[in-house]
Amino acid sequence: MPALLSSVKMNPSLRVSALLVASILSSTQAFQVSKHGTNSYAASSSPTQLFSTTLSLERTAQREIDEFQGWAGSCGVQPENGFCLKGHLVDENEDYYAATSTGAAQGSRLLYVPGEMILSSSRIAEEYNGYIDGSLEILSQTGVQHLQEQFYLFVKVLLEYEQGEESPYFPWFQAMPRKWNTAVSMGKKIFIERVGSAVNTKQK
Repeated sequence: MPALLSSVKMNPSLRVSALLVASILSSTQAFQVSKHGTNSYAASSSPTQLFSTTLSLERTAQREIDEFQGWAGSCGVQPENGFCLKGHLVDENEDYYAATSTGAAQGSRLLYVPGEMILSSSRIAEEYNGYIDGSLEILSQTGVQHLQEQFYLFVKVLLEYEQGEESPYFPWFQAMPRKWNTAVSMGKKIFIERVGSAVNTKQK
């Protein structure tokens, strides 16, 4: 449930888009994102001072799952058929997965999520319409215009992260993992240690 965004495989072209986002955000006016009610979000064209972010990116940061579930409920998310999040240890790190405490028939709904909570590239395009035209031109000039939808998601996430606690998505960010147990997310030192340990175990 914390992963509201669809995962995107990072190929070289996507890395180019990510770098473009970083350079663009450093040279454009900030967006002021305000929350209206409990589940409606809107962007203002008024420039605003950047908020000091309090979201910790440390690998040891605690995932705030209870706060996330409370936030989701206040925004209209409704679990059904015993849907719940359960924690378990993976390599001595706490991880979470979706489960049902009652069981459910095939094809039945387990979770209702209001449409306005979903981060979609089409909705983000409407939200920032007219504000990132120059950025889209850069995508076209560099031959990666086919990644425009991913670009919108990159921009949205980075701008919300920039807002820190002022972002309505802050509880979602706080529930995100900061480390993974897959090789692609490991640093060189940890990767060598893990691979070496696995090889030694097999040799024994």
